[in-house]
Amino acid sequence: MPAIRRPKFCLCISLAVVLLLGSLFSICYDRVNDPKRAFQIEKETISFGEAFEVNGFIVEVQKPRIQKYYDKEYSADVYRYTIPFTAENLEEEKQDLFPVENLQIVSAGRVWYGWPEDSYENKENRKTKWGTVEPGETTKGTWVIDVVKEDLPDDRYENWQLCYLQDEGQYLFELQFI
Repeated sequence: MPAIRRPKFCLCISLAVVLLLGSLFSICYDRVNDPKRAFQIEKETISFGEAFEVNGFIVEVQKPRIQKYYDKEYSADVYRYTIPFTAENLEEEKQDLFPVENLQIVSAGRVWYGWPEDSYENKENRKTKWGTVEPGETTKGTWVIDVVKEDLPDDRYENWQLCYLQDEGQYLFELQFI
């Protein structure tokens, strides 16, 4: 009789160990991959024309100008948001301007990205290529965001929110312009 109980006892102990390890791994996985712990969002509002510091730059963003035009390529109306900005390099070495996807506009219920365009006043005397800024140098440009009109009322495109996002690992900094 003792020989019959021993395999059952070992089976029960092994099953208990497997369940214990499985639940421990599950708890650890949930803690590491919890979407609520992935980011802490820090929001701040800032006025247009007010300077803010990011990645070694002092940046000023002006209020967007909105222009509606018909684009033959899309065969649709397009809203163009043109956002003037200035950026001064505070670092001791030349560096690239901030990534394109950081400046976003929320319009018509969606998020839209754009691209910076050079409007440097004296391009002949410029020491670096566009997008690279020398130490202490200030550059001017415009951020252009094109939004193709869908079947939504025009006022959905004229009501917008401009944001600047900066990802710092576990923190996401969001500047909302007012």
